[in-house]
Amino acid sequence: FARNKKHILMEKPLCNTEEECLRLIEVCEENHVVLMCGYPIRYWPAMHFLKDLVDSGKYGKVMQMSLWTEQLTKIDDETSWSASARLGGGQFFSHGCHYVDVLMWFLGNPVSGAHFGTTVGTPWLLKEGTSTAIFRFESGALGYHGAPWGARGTKLGWNLQLMMEQGLLEFDRYAAEIRLYNQN
Repeated sequence: FARNKKHILMEKPLCNTEEECLRLIEVCEENHVVLMCGYPIRYWPAMHFLKDLVDSGKYGKVMQMSLWTEQLTKIDDETSWSASARLGGGQFFSHGCHYVDVLMWFLGNPVSGAHFGTTVGTPWLLKEGTSTAIFRFESGALGYHGAPWGARGTKLGWNLQLMMEQGLLEFDRYAAEIRLYNQN
């Protein structure tokens, strides 16, 4: 497609190896076509509103950004999308990568990070059903994504928090609310 000057929108993973991915990027650049992975969260209107607030500097710099997503993902039916979770991708690969994209969009380039996962509570998965990932970015900000796919109870559901120098911005997706907490 790239060699035929067609822009490309792909699902994850883009390729099976890093070498294949780098070659794909190179061919797209050589042919001046857009290559995009299907990460839709950054296109939600609330995310753009938050990004504009952060970029405005109104509340200072971001110290930490946390994303928490909890759900119960069970394989009830072999034809369900969740049956593919047994293919080995795990929570972080299948779901968490969307939030790493958001962290990078808000905070820039990561310089270090770590990921931990477990199958406790999700024995039906081949890889982790609960995942925690932490990052430090060039800006000095920290980023976090945590998610259980075995949540039998939920309080936050889907929650994003931006700890800023001048307050805390929170996006509660299920309540469809953006809130500012500060001590002024």
